[in-house]
Formats: sequence, C-alpha cells, structure tokens
Amino acid sequence: MKTFNALFKYHFITYLKTNKFVIPMIVWVTIMCISYSVKPVGVVSSFVITAMCLFFIMLWITFSYMDGIDEVAEQLIILKTRKQSIYYLSKNIFLMLIGLFMSIMGVLLPIVGNFVNMFSLFNRELVMWDIFSALIIHVVFAILGCSLGTLFQPRCIKNRKIAIELAIFIAVISLVKVGIMQKVPEVKYIDWILPPTGEIQDCFNNKDIFYLSDIVKSMLYGIIYSFVLNIINIEMLKRKLF
Repeated sequence: MKTFNALFKYHFITYLKTNKFVIPMIVWVTIMCISYSVKPVGVVSSFVITAMCLFFIMLWITFSYMDGIDEVAEQLIILKTRKQSIYYLSKNIFLMLIGLFMSIMGVLLPIVGNFVNMFSLFNRELVMWDIFSALIIHVVFAILGCSLGTLFQPRCIKNRKIAIELAIFIAVISLVKVGIMQKVPEVKYIDWILPPTGEIQDCFNNKDIFYLSDIVKSMLYGIIYSFVLNIINIEMLKRKLF
C-alpha cells in the first residue's frame, strides 16, 4: 500500500507539472455547457451523451499523459520499486481516478445547473437513482477510454501519428458497431475485440429511466473489457524492452 501511495503521489505531481490537464478540462466543461444549453433535455439521453464524450476525453488525457512520461525516469522508478506490474498498474489506476473525477464533474455540474434553473433543465425531476446511475455510466465510459488509451502509449507504438489515428478509428467504430452489425451481421464475430461502448449505448436507447438491468450490464461490459485490456497492457510492457 505504501508503494502504491508513493507512486500515486509521483504520478499526480508529474501530471500537474505538465499542465496537460487544462485543455481537456476546458473542453469537457464546454461540452457539458453545449449539451445542456437547450432545455429541457432527457435525463437518460443527456447523461449517456456526455458519458460518450467523456470516453474520448479520457482517451485524449491518457494519450497526453503517456506521451509526457520520461523513459529514463520510468526505468529508475521501476528499478527502485522492483515491481514492474505494480508500477504499470499504478499508472492505469491513476488515470482511472482522473476519470472518476471527470465523471463526478459530468454529473455534478448539470445537477447544480438544474438546481439553479429551478428544476427546469431536465424534462422530469431528478431522483437519487438517476444521479447514481449517471455516475456509474460516466465512470464506465471513462475507464474504457483510459484502458483503450494505455494500449497506444509510446512504449507500445512508437509512431505517434499511427497510434492516434488507430485509437480514434477504434473509438469511433466501437460506438457505431451496433448499427454496422445490423447491416453486416458477419461483424459480430469480431466485434468483441472493440470496446463495448456501442453495446452500452444501445442499452439506453429510447429510454428515459435508468433500469437496474441496464446499469448492471453496462458495469459488467466495462469491468470485464477494461480488466482484459489492462492485463494485456501490463504484459506487453513487461515483455517489451525500453
């Protein structure tokens, strides 16, 4: 636990020094302002849309964070901790914690806006279940964005242009793959390779209430896929020399 705490502190200080969090934060706030500029909005649809946007924001944050890591410093930290897996895992969890913070923002800001506007921002009154469900959905999409981004860090793909293009392509296709499968059923045999963002989005289509079954299904999609990606990422880095 002490090692994890020290690593988290290191990641936090390193990330703050880069100031790379400023632009994504501004973009995130701008997206929310635009999303809730026209009212009233649907409770489920509005939260799902901002959660999908957060998926791309966290992919961006992960890219920028990984690109800013100094390989020499990374080697020294690994030598000091003597545990590669813990170091790599601490990086991934740190990014997920950023995703949690961004998720809280994504849910809290519209709630504050709804309160300020005398409960007229949404097309119905919010209940605690809506707030809890919205937070879960945002966290799931944020974690998926982080997990996908870790696979395209410089240690894995040296050519950053190819890494960015490939990551964006996969992210976009993952969102529209449900529609693609309806036209090309054969795609279902390889769709499991892509993040389950499309399936999660499909769970909430044309609904104005968060159902428990959809929330549980979304959590399972996100947890299982992110767990697999993190395992793949850590094993790749352990086998790949600097």
